[in-house]
Amino acid sequence: MKDKSFFIVVFFSIIIVLLLLLIPNKAYKKEMKLQNKLYSSFKKINDETKGRYKLINDEKLSNDIINLVYYNEEQDDYLTYFVDSKDGKIVGFNSLLKNNSLGTFLEKEKELLMLKYPTFIVDGILNENTKKVYLVKDNEIVIYYKDVVTDPQYNEKLSLKINNNEIKGLLNYDVIFDEEYVRENAYDYDPSKKYIAFTFDDGPSKKNTKDIVDYLSNNKAHATFFMLGSFMNSNQDIIKYVKDNNNEIGSHTYSHKNLKRINMNNVKSEVESTEEVYRLITGEELKLLRPPYGAITDKIKETFNYSYILWNVDTEDWRYKDSDYLYNFVINNVNDGDIILMHDIHETTKVAVERILPELYVRGYRVVTVSELAQIKNINLENHKSYRSLK
Repeated sequence: MKDKSFFIVVFFSIIIVLLLLLIPNKAYKKEMKLQNKLYSSFKKINDETKGRYKLINDEKLSNDIINLVYYNEEQDDYLTYFVDSKDGKIVGFNSLLKNNSLGTFLEKEKELLMLKYPTFIVDGILNENTKKVYLVKDNEIVIYYKDVVTDPQYNEKLSLKINNNEIKGLLNYDVIFDEEYVRENAYDYDPSKKYIAFTFDDGPSKKNTKDIVDYLSNNKAHATFFMLGSFMNSNQDIIKYVKDNNNEIGSHTYSHKNLKRINMNNVKSEVESTEEVYRLITGEELKLLRPPYGAITDKIKETFNYSYILWNVDTEDWRYKDSDYLYNFVINNVNDGDIILMHDIHETTKVAVERILPELYVRGYRVVTVSELAQIKNINLENHKSYRSLK
């Protein structure tokens, strides 16, 4: 009986020892298996970067996702990867988002893109063939867009910063929230770009003005509309539409008379009647005046408290009612600081503007109002003075 008890004790002792050996062995094997998977993922990433990119960050986010960031200084280019530290697999950007929140994130991305870029660029970015590189920072996510095809083709680097405040509740890891932040905006003027002012005379036009305003908005552009007082009352909705889209309205007198050929009483009537109509519609004062035909005298300039805006690039769209001609003329004749003269009463001008705006954008031009151009060029538009360009 004693021998039997001894063997039972020995048997269970052996079992316990084996269990003690086996348990850490399983954990060790599991850890080794994970390390092999991680090594395999890192090797795949290393093969893709081909030594051209340097690893600059390997932060582990709070949801166990490792964010690997590679940078090519020569090309100013990033590559980012996300690796799940629990199973060693390379995962997509979706792994940073809570379940069922990808659609909301994409909607926010599009909203912010529309603030920063013209519609034709946003359409290219949202194409399914565009590649995205996500750079995760403490307080924001930066997206770089590659292989973007636009019409016309835009070749500068495309990116978007999404502050964490914009996507609260969508991320599944702990982040920093800024007390204050600024959305990227197309109207934050870049000194490296060239700026020109588009101006439209003789409107508002029931047929064309709103469409032109839409083209301006779609291309992150503004313009100045020199309107006739005689057309204002019957087009109050257009005046509101022009202003609501951050364009500028100036006086083109009441009935388009040559101010040099009429007496001062009639000049005053032409100017002051327009002022009164505009004030009744908007409650605001007009600050800019474009004399019909550019006809102005020193006496007229001294009489009224306006800045008189002329032009240095005349499309003569009233003469050449050909959208192809107008497109080529503007593209080939504009320079930084120019004031361009057009007329929103012509259908061919409207058609040309739709083509001109994207082409100017890809060539580094930004289209603004006269007052915006003056501000960008640090020029104070003074009353009683005339301006042909703002350089």
